[in-house]
Amino acid sequence: MLEFMDPMLFWATLALQLVGLVSVVLARLPRRCPLQCACFRTLFFGCLIGLAVATMVAIEAQSGSWAWCGTTFSVMAVGATLDLRSSMVVTGF
Repeated sequence: MLEFMDPMLFWATLALQLVGLVSVVLARLPRRCPLQCACFRTLFFGCLIGLAVATMVAIEAQSGSWAWCGTTFSVMAVGATLDLRSSMVVTGF
């Protein structure tokens, strides 16, 4: 496993995964300030792209960390599209 041979790469991808998961929560929180909303969404998309690249690099390097990066990428993608608001009741056409 290459992530144990290069601890810097292992800890960097772990930190990217944790920041990515936190950015999902921050991107989904309701805010009043448009600048704060834009910053959190930019952080989210940056982490999403970073995890996609890390997954591809880990697959190319035949490292076992590709599964963790890919799983975090998937959780971020689903978390960003998950609608947590209450559903609207439609009374008719």
